[in-house]
Amino acid sequence: MYKFSLLSLVTVSFLVACKPTPRTAGRGDVQNQEAAAAVEEPKAPAEAPKPVPSPLDSLLNVSVTQQSYNQLMPWNKVDASTSSSYGVYLGDGKVLTVAGSLKDATLIELALPDTSRSVTAKVEKVDYDANLALLSLMNESDKDFWDSRVALPLGKPLSLNEPVDVWSYTRSGLPLLNSGRAESAAGSGAGLPQVNIKMAQNLSDAKGGMPVVVDQRLAGIATGYTAGSQLLTALDEEVVSRFLSQPAKGYPGIAVHGIQSVNLIDPVFRRYLKLDEKGGGVYVSKVQKGSAAEQAGIKEGDVIESVNGLAVDARGLVSHPRLGPLSWSAVFRGQGNMGETMKMGLRRDGHPVSVDVPLNRDAIDKDLLPDEESGAAPEYVIHGGLVLQECTRPYLSALQRAGGNLMPIPFLKIDQEKERYMKEGRRRLVVLSLVIPTPATLGYDRYRFCVVDAINGKPVKDLHDAARLLDEKTPDGITTLSINKAPYKVYISQEAVKSANAAVKRGAIPVLRRLNEEKPVAAK
Repeated sequence: MYKFSLLSLVTVSFLVACKPTPRTAGRGDVQNQEAAAAVEEPKAPAEAPKPVPSPLDSLLNVSVTQQSYNQLMPWNKVDASTSSSYGVYLGDGKVLTVAGSLKDATLIELALPDTSRSVTAKVEKVDYDANLALLSLMNESDKDFWDSRVALPLGKPLSLNEPVDVWSYTRSGLPLLNSGRAESAAGSGAGLPQVNIKMAQNLSDAKGGMPVVVDQRLAGIATGYTAGSQLLTALDEEVVSRFLSQPAKGYPGIAVHGIQSVNLIDPVFRRYLKLDEKGGGVYVSKVQKGSAAEQAGIKEGDVIESVNGLAVDARGLVSHPRLGPLSWSAVFRGQGNMGETMKMGLRRDGHPVSVDVPLNRDAIDKDLLPDEESGAAPEYVIHGGLVLQECTRPYLSALQRAGGNLMPIPFLKIDQEKERYMKEGRRRLVVLSLVIPTPATLGYDRYRFCVVDAINGKPVKDLHDAARLLDEKTPDGITTLSINKAPYKVYISQEAVKSANAAVKRGAIPVLRRLNEEKPVAAK
């Protein structure tokens, strides 16, 4: 009934043979499945390389507008000026630069090397002795400014004969990596240790704040450059680290010893002092009153033989383990933190003496002639046309510049007579600086530039003291100023002062007193 052709039978047999049958998976199948799954899983992205510090990525231009007070006419300011330096980005929104250009700053700006953007900055802390400053942004809204910056990390202190790179960039924004070698060490103008670096080529765009780099790390910061000798001076990492480690609020500064010394290379002088002619040490010629040295018991006539365990030779040099020959004073100032002590070995009357010298700044803070803080408005009192000020270092410097280095004779002796004034109880020296022509001061113009010793017979200890004494009424209505040059007395009518003060205020000086108070004290 059913008929199959031979061809149909063959076809059915082939289809049955090709039907798949279930089986157990083997080892090779598992490996193939795992390999397929691995191919299908997405790969994790490769970690991006860390940014590398470079002149264009780690440096900034620090532009400063400055305007200081006129020390000889303290109610005025001098004309504004500008200066610039390099700034090194340290990370965390902090920029390290030199402090010299920041004195009396009214505006500080940070700019990228390509000048594509600039922002205003503020001073976090500053040390004019060390010539170092730390800056940060003035406005938090500018914090994206750091997105393009790469921090230059701190390295190790410099050593002599060590090769270094000095980073900078051209005015057109091209990077400059200049090579040099640490050649010698010396004390800076403030007595801190600094390294002299001999550059292989002249630095055409040199300015303060250039980083000295070793192995892509900050080993120092440039403070000066002499083109003729191609010699760069730099504070090394040890000084920089000490500065950065101190708190910004209440920054303590760098210690001052208060010692004047002379070398002992003269064999006759050594024999007079009964010292070994081939020995070392320096002679203490003066100890400043109230200084750290005086507090430690150091006396005039002592011989300093060692500082911080390092022997002092007859030239006043020590053999620094890293920087070679260096002055004993630079070692004192360059090592240790404020509040600590430093051991000094002395020879007194032929016997060895060891003292612990406290590290403080009393030699400056208690000085009769202070060095005013940057930007501080000088104090003054105008009384009937007589201009009284406190004698400060900036005042004396301005007076010397204005007089063509011909300092008035009474001021030539001030430094030599400081101790006498301090023994008299003076906290500051008050000087009659100028005489403004008024009816109360007729004929008194030649009395300027002298020290005010007393007012109405009472000693003057500082400018606040003088202001109080000037306001006291006397029975005869006359105020008497005792000064230190002929005719030694200046008399001024208290009644005439009232009208003279009014005339001065109507002129160009509306504020007659500035005594470092929140508001100027109005003259009576």
